[in-house]
Amino acid sequence: MVGAIADELLVNTEAGRQVRTILGYNLSEAAKWADCIRSIKKEDDFELDHAPSGECKQFAPPAEQDRMENYVERNWSNCASRPPGGCHTEYHFADVDIRRDGYSRQFIGTGPTDIVVAINSAVLVLQGKPPLERISIKDRKEAILLIAHFVGDIHQPLHVGSVYLNEKGELVDPDALPKQAWALSKINRDYHTRGGNSLVFSSGQKLHGVWDSISWNHDKLAPFVARAKAVPPTQAQVDMLAALWASESVKLSRRAFDGLEFSDKGDDHKWRISASDPGAYKTKVDEIQKAQVAKAGARLAELLQQIWPE
Repeated sequence: MVGAIADELLVNTEAGRQVRTILGYNLSEAAKWADCIRSIKKEDDFELDHAPSGECKQFAPPAEQDRMENYVERNWSNCASRPPGGCHTEYHFADVDIRRDGYSRQFIGTGPTDIVVAINSAVLVLQGKPPLERISIKDRKEAILLIAHFVGDIHQPLHVGSVYLNEKGELVDPDALPKQAWALSKINRDYHTRGGNSLVFSSGQKLHGVWDSISWNHDKLAPFVARAKAVPPTQAQVDMLAALWASESVKLSRRAFDGLEFSDKGDDHKWRISASDPGAYKTKVDEIQKAQVAKAGARLAELLQQIWPE
């Protein structure tokens, strides 16, 4: 939906023409790519565990499948501590403590493979420059595929802001702890809630999933396009946009945790949570999601127009 909003805003613009020429399809399709590649598994080689279908069917042609597999292989082990799904899964988020005033690389939960670095790397590739640090992006098409997804992710508050808890479900400030490797390992092992993925309601639903899923009709695009047109420009040069948007999301993420109660950490290394007023919490989620989807669509268009002005 973020991509579809941007498609509408880029009609009859140079950025829109460039995107269509490079991609061969629109941003609403491209925005799914960075999640579709999660179906690629490493066995003896890197390959899809099933042919792309459903929302990923756009990437079924052999050339598209080859691109997906090649990207995952290049971005499988190029990070400090490879997660089970490969290093590329880290590009979707940062985990800044909600008590910080914004995003900064000095904070715990950020690093050379976080979402801000990933967006900035893709921007550099679109400008004809090499990507940053440990992220491999081979060409402009790949860069657009990533930007189309990550600009949406960076506006989902739990993709950037997080809480850190002890075994009793009490808040821990990770940035107040020592910065030695052993302390960082302990933070990740004992306190890290991973953007809400380790916070679970009694229904079994993860908090992160609540914020990733929408309960409203996403076929009604026109009101979101109108809302996106009212979003003011960020007023910053293109290499500063991602950090500024991440800082907004860190502050907004505080609202995502307001009204939640945390229980002790379970044997499954997850914390059970509950909302003090479930109805009010659901309403808040709905309102923030709608605003953020429109804003993300506007900003995806804004970023691309900075790269390809009229």
